[in-house]
Amino acid sequence: MKIYTPEEIKKVEKIDIILFCGAKGIEAIRTGHKYYRLAEHDSLVINTHSNYFVWNSQQYYSFCTSLL
Repeated sequence: MKIYTPEEIKKVEKIDIILFCGAKGIEAIRTGHKYYRLAEHDSLVINTHSNYFVWNSQQYYSFCTSLL
C-alpha cells in the first residue's frame, strides 16, 4: 500500500468531486443547488460546497479522497 505525503493529500483534497466522478465515468445527477446523487447508487449524496459525500445506505461519509 502506498503511503501518501501530507502535500499529496492536500492536493487531492482540492479536486472537485464532480469532475473526478466524470473523469472516472461515474454519472452524477444534480438534485439541488449544491447536491448530486450517483446514478447507480442514489443513496450516495455529494455536497459540492463542502466537497464531501454521504452514502446513506452504507452509513458512511467522507471527503473525495476516500473515492480514490
